[in-house]
Amino acid sequence: MDWKRTFRMGFVCMCYGGINHYWYGFLQRKVTFTGMKKVLAKMLFDQLFFVPVFDGLMFFSLSCLENWKNQPEAGIQKVKLCLWPALRANYCVWPILQIINFRYVPLNYQVLFTTTGVFFWNIFLSDVAHRRGKTTATHKSNSYVSFQQI
Repeated sequence: MDWKRTFRMGFVCMCYGGINHYWYGFLQRKVTFTGMKKVLAKMLFDQLFFVPVFDGLMFFSLSCLENWKNQPEAGIQKVKLCLWPALRANYCVWPILQIINFRYVPLNYQVLFTTTGVFFWNIFLSDVAHRRGKTTATHKSNSYVSFQQI
């Protein structure tokens, strides 16, 4: 087990973890539709705005913790290499989970529901960041590694 990598990922996710509480409260206040329209609007706002920003910041932060000397260039490179594959996988899993969350889970338990899923999701994201980081270090180019190789 790579304890340094585990610590970095845990630290970054801990720092950003509380944001969900405020984000869900914001969505609850600002999305004024009712019924399924509200559920779908909250899911779309979450997936189209929050997720890309959060994941980009997460990959950049992980890069800073891995090697602070080459920043911001290394962080930007990690975001370029990792964000799109992570978002593609995200959009296969999280929209349906967020629909379930926003439709059936009471607001005061939505963060708990998401955090449970995020625990496993972050294992995947850590692996994406780690494997893509190795590719960057090995090839030192912008060559594309297909998502299937990850």
